[in-house]
Amino acid sequence: TTASREPSPASLPWKLLSLDFRGRGAAFRMQLDNAERQALGRAQVWFALSQCAALLLYYGGSAEWPTKFPASLSYTVSTGPPKYAFLLLWLRGWALMLNLVWANGDLGLRLFAVQMILVGLLTFGFNQRGQGQLANLVHLAGAFVYIVSHIALFTLLDVAAGYQATFYVSFLVTASAFYCTRRIKQAIGLPLKFASSPSEWKATLEAAEPHWHGPLWWSELAFMLG
Repeated sequence: TTASREPSPASLPWKLLSLDFRGRGAAFRMQLDNAERQALGRAQVWFALSQCAALLLYYGGSAEWPTKFPASLSYTVSTGPPKYAFLLLWLRGWALMLNLVWANGDLGLRLFAVQMILVGLLTFGFNQRGQGQLANLVHLAGAFVYIVSHIALFTLLDVAAGYQATFYVSFLVTASAFYCTRRIKQAIGLPLKFASSPSEWKATLEAAEPHWHGPLWWSELAFMLG
């Protein structure tokens, strides 16, 4: 009888199913020349600028006045100039990344990059003021998948341990603050929905008993900073 054989690593299905991000990342990085490494750094700068520009535009009053504070990134990029500035700068960063991945990565790495872009766009699309519960769930699920995808991305790009530690702490703070805000609202009988305007946020605080104002405000601030 013919002995059974393991799938060849060279076979296409095996390559697509393999989760060897470390090996894939090493192969990808070895092919980058100096100019491409600089392009990779510029992509990271564009991603950082997308968030900074959105916050500056929002708190500069370009989307609404008065502004909401604290406010999550999702809130600040949900409408007006901050929304489109964020999207354009974010897409610029991904254009650089996708160009590098297409030139130096295998099919699995390309699919991973496309997945991150599509999930990011889905999350961005389901981010409207006053949207329904289902749309909120899609947004939260998309944000979670996009954040978790960064764990694999860190391995692919061999990101410095200090940066990774900052990311994980930030993620933990965000998740904890989200949980705390929900628990506080449940405890005082407030709706669990997100405030869709500065006036609604103010009304939420006013509806809470005075001794809950501080915990609720600080929990929202932690969610923003995370």
